Amino acid sequence: IQAALMHPQLLVMGERIDQHNSMYYHLVESTGKKLEELCGEEAAKRIYFIPQAHEKVGPVYDSLQIRILQKDGSVADEELPGLNAFLKAVQARKYGIAKFS
Repeated sequence: IQAALMHPQLLVMGERIDQHNSMYYHLVESTGKKLEELCGEEAAKRIYFIPQAHEKVGPVYDSLQIRILQKDGSVADEELPGLNAFLKAVQARKYGIAKFS
């Protein structure tokens, strides 16, 4: 029974992977543009999208994982002030977001 259920899914897996990855790259690009629009020139360099792929495994991007950087693009030594308040505000809007340390 499991093989019968899995076979149709295998037929469309490549297409679905391409669709997920296309949406991921669109979100990365549109996030950068929106940051520039709302926060000014070079604001996009404060967000680093963490790659989710390994050299031996093709990516299937199902989430956005980011690192928030200093204004100059360097890694912050300490957690940025206001991050927890920002996360709570996003969660209050029913968006899934979590902080990894």
